[in-house]
Amino acid sequence: VNVWNLEIPTTYLVIPDQKVSFSPTLYPTTLSPTISIKPSPIPPSNNPSLSPSIKPVYNFSQLNPIVSKVLIGKQTQECNFEDGGIVHEDDMLDNIGLILTRYGDGICYTNYCNSLYETKQGVVDNGRTPVEEFEAYRISPPSKEEGSFTGSKTQLLFRLNAPLASSYTVYKLNELSRELEVAQSGLTPKGDGDFVQSNVNVWNLEIPTTYLVIPDQKVSFSPTLYPTTLSPTISIKPSPIPPSNNPSLSPSIKPVYNFSQLNPIVSKVLIGKQTQECNFEDGGIVHEDDMLDNIGLILTRYGDGICYTNYCNSLYETKQGVVDNGRTPV
Repeated sequence: VNVWNLEIPTTYLVIPDQKVSFSPTLYPTTLSPTISIKPSPIPPSNNPSLSPSIKPVYNFSQLNPIVSKVLIGKQTQECNFEDGGIVHEDDMLDNIGLILTRYGDGICYTNYCNSLYETKQGVVDNGRTPVEEFEAYRISPPSKEEGSFTGSKTQLLFRLNAPLASSYTVYKLNELSRELEVAQSGLTPKGDGDFVQSNVNVWNLEIPTTYLVIPDQKVSFSPTLYPTTLSPTISIKPSPIPPSNNPSLSPSIKPVYNFSQLNPIVSKVLIGKQTQECNFEDGGIVHEDDMLDNIGLILTRYGDGICYTNYCNSLYETKQGVVDNGRTPV
């Protein structure tokens, strides 16, 4: 399993293929795995019903029927756009749009930019009762990339409708932890129904990413921000544990797996250089700098048989926790 080329935080676990007697290493039942997702908080004034002891788990779901469009991302340009201006039809889907930024020389390069962003409209809900829902858009990486030279970047536009708050925060959804992360704060509206430019870049997206914008202060009901007539559902599809190790799993009831950190948090930055394949065999000693409890890192040998400590990636933040199946019994 390679981790040198990870692009997003990734959780790993190891499970025996056949059920064995209780092993403290594999089944730490003295731990009480709970969902401890820590989202970037929505401003308290905008979320009065949120109890600090019960944390939301955010989910994105598409509209039904599906609303999807490939946004070109070239026609609306920073060189001739001001907040409240007209967004080209090819660059917008309902309340979200794309704008091409100017390069350092002040020119908007339509021939040196990425384009064609598949965009899906939906909602993000907090996974709680009563449910809170927010209009959201999932943007895919550009399907057409300008490989030689990217002059102009692509950023997001948001249309803000009345009743308007004094400022807004743009969030993106972390699909792994199901947290909301701040992408930009202090977005200021212009007028009712006007598009405003954010500083959120999408030209360099590597995975589909969901964005939503929420007022910093609670305002009267806005259909744009709170489409409560929609009913989002969780559609997580986990890879199944081998049947021989999970005899109680009914095919008709699928578990929803969650990662939660230990409490207190156990975290360490592993260097990833000291333990090397060149002088290691299974059962050997792992350097303290490369291990955290039952997981460790090893530097592999190159094709010439040498382990290059000066030509390798390093410093991997590692957090210990548990994955539970979200069911009873857990």
